[in-house]
Amino acid sequence: MVELGLNRAEPATLVVDLNCAFASIEQQHDPSLRGRPLAIAAYATDAATIVSSSREARDLGIKTGMRVFEAKALYPRLVIREPNPPRYREVSDKLIEILQRHTPDVLRMSIDEASLNLAGTPDLTRLGPEGVGWAIKRAVRAEVGEWVTCSIGIDATARHLARAGIRTPLDFLYATPQRLRLAGMRREVAEHWLKRLRGYEVGSFESARRKSYSHSHVMARATSVQADLEELLMRLSEMVGRRLRAAGRRGSVVTVSVVYRPRAGHFSHQAKQPQPISTGEEIYRAALELLAAREPNREIGTLGVGLSGLSDAAEDQMDLFAEPRAPRGDRLEKAMDTIRDRFGEDAVQRGRLLGRAPVVRDRIAFGNTGHPEE
Repeated sequence: MVELGLNRAEPATLVVDLNCAFASIEQQHDPSLRGRPLAIAAYATDAATIVSSSREARDLGIKTGMRVFEAKALYPRLVIREPNPPRYREVSDKLIEILQRHTPDVLRMSIDEASLNLAGTPDLTRLGPEGVGWAIKRAVRAEVGEWVTCSIGIDATARHLARAGIRTPLDFLYATPQRLRLAGMRREVAEHWLKRLRGYEVGSFESARRKSYSHSHVMARATSVQADLEELLMRLSEMVGRRLRAAGRRGSVVTVSVVYRPRAGHFSHQAKQPQPISTGEEIYRAALELLAAREPNREIGTLGVGLSGLSDAAEDQMDLFAEPRAPRGDRLEKAMDTIRDRFGEDAVQRGRLLGRAPVVRDRIAFGNTGHPEE
């Protein structure tokens, strides 16, 4: 073992993943769903994509990523529910609270997955990694519910590694960075794994910050009507701005992406702004200019808005020649955010959106925590 340069210290990092998260949370909430094949779909339509399926549904071959009509072909009596993001965030927050009882060094990786670093904690000495794992499982069962379970360990990567002929731990240990790249790993990821395989944790839990914020919406009916697209663009811009402000950040690069329907095709345009921005109005104005590059006669099925080139709002350097930001405008945005936090996204709207039905629903994307601060 010494010749391989292995770290012989006791493992200190755990990965916790809620099983069948959205579906099991719904089964915990509604006892009538327990024991039944259940799928959580983005929308209550046959063409919608399934984002979570219960254990019972998975046993029937119904998996995440399937269309509802495909799943119903396997089991016509499948129960379909739309997502309830606030309910899932509540459970996610409870999970983080449970993990933080064992260490302050917790990384929320997604809405249903988190890592915790036990290095230097009393529980690592007192319980050991396995003991902490069992304590977490007991707490989830007692405080979230018996129908919501979690797996604790290291995520499987066997299928990716098999592409490079890596099928055993020793194959993985002796693999070169070039070989790991055949498994789809970037050079820096491959180098990090070679260190991890020898027991050294690389990367900081605190350094995992978002590089961009974005929202997109798949429309039930494609459209080329400018007014409808502008309405959707404004709502998406408001949502991006709201998440930025909650995280105390601004961005300087606005991106608009479009997917046409029914024929395949898309475009994505971006533009750097003179100074960092964070309000929905600022994002919307920049995005509207980018949207003008679309093919006007083609119907759009998906529209997205994003902001990158991020910086902390408190660290922004003022441009000597730029117009100063209006404190009154910032206070207004914060007041609107506070109202929406308490009463919902549609409690306060821009004047042009009043009286119109909301077209963007609260969603949680894969790999996203679903929290504004993320």
